[in-house]
Amino acid sequence: MEQKTTCPKCSSQNPVGQQFCGACGAKLADEMQQDLNKVMGQLVKRYQIKVKPTWDLAWGLYWRMLLLGLLVAGTLYFIAMIIVLALGLTVSPWF
Repeated sequence: MEQKTTCPKCSSQNPVGQQFCGACGAKLADEMQQDLNKVMGQLVKRYQIKVKPTWDLAWGLYWRMLLLGLLVAGTLYFIAMIIVLALGLTVSPWF
């Protein structure tokens, strides 16, 4: 007996391995893909992890952004000083 797969749109029976429904032309998912989708849906429902923001997360993000800002500002200052020195300009210590 030949196995059949059901069209999700019109519920007609189609041979396994066929990519499109013979009745309505809708794309058919193969049996393995349908089983995988069902199992993944069950796993997502069962092991759904909810992340709640905490002060630890906020402070960690704050310090990372501060350090990144200092790194970028220092790099830009270093590049500016190299350009100034390469052009032969004098740099005032009170600049």
